[in-house]
Amino acid sequence: MQIKPVNDTSTLNLVAINQPRVQSVSFKGASTQELNSEQTVTFRIKSLFRFEKVINKLMLIFSLIVIIVAISLSLVNYFDPSLLLTAQVKQSFQNLNQGFEPIVYVYIFSAVLILFAIFKIASVSIDLGAIKKAEIAYRSQANSSNRNVNPYITKLYQKLILKQIDHNWITIFLLWFGGLFVAILFWLKNADWSIGNPEAFQLYIPITWNVWIKNAFVDPDLVVTLFLVILFAWIILHIVFALIRKKRKTDIEAFFSTGEFIDQDTIDRWISGRRKIWFRSFLLVNLFLIIIPVAYIIYQVIKRKKALKNAI
Repeated sequence: MQIKPVNDTSTLNLVAINQPRVQSVSFKGASTQELNSEQTVTFRIKSLFRFEKVINKLMLIFSLIVIIVAISLSLVNYFDPSLLLTAQVKQSFQNLNQGFEPIVYVYIFSAVLILFAIFKIASVSIDLGAIKKAEIAYRSQANSSNRNVNPYITKLYQKLILKQIDHNWITIFLLWFGGLFVAILFWLKNADWSIGNPEAFQLYIPITWNVWIKNAFVDPDLVVTLFLVILFAWIILHIVFALIRKKRKTDIEAFFSTGEFIDQDTIDRWISGRRKIWFRSFLLVNLFLIIIPVAYIIYQVIKRKKALKNAI
């Protein structure tokens, strides 16, 4: 009697033979490591674009808030300027039976803020358009072998480097000239000087700094306090934005090799050229605003003193 197995193993053998062939077809193309690497790069690029859009949109919102605040400040100054004055200044106006007039400096300050915000909105809108174009260009290259770095990345890297240099020098300008202004205003707000002798008709110049400063700034103590607050707030914002730019710059350097889209010599030329421009500007501004006026005042004082001695 011939005994046969219940199940035919030919089918099983066929599957066992064909199984490696099916597996080789399933993973044909890139290896798992290559696919994971490609997905990581794509995710990082998309994250870079997403972060840039978030930063620009936040700056857009901040600029709109600045415009609203500046307009509100001007309206308050126009309809009820007493709200912008301290109790001491209000009392002094009431004692003199004087009405509250709009403060001209508030209009100037508001106008500067509005112009700055409008410029920032235009700049941010251009950046958002450039990001959108860069995303479209990257998607068109995603399935091709062309992996050239998008020009937007190069421009963004250059912009981050130069903008940090610009903001460093703007901070230097504000701290130097703002600090000098606050120091001089605090020193002279109660000063009452005079040059010469009132009995000598050749030379007598009364310099009532306290009266001049009060007429110009209404409340010098409030102006000094506001300037100190503004300078301190600027320092905090400068540090925060410097850290944000550092992160954006580091992300670009992490996603791409620096030599892939820019060489170090070009970066050094950017930095050197921009620093020279700011340093020369700083020297020229100091020359015309401080050195020349101080030298002229010293010359006039010496000249009049010599004339007084000769007359005696």
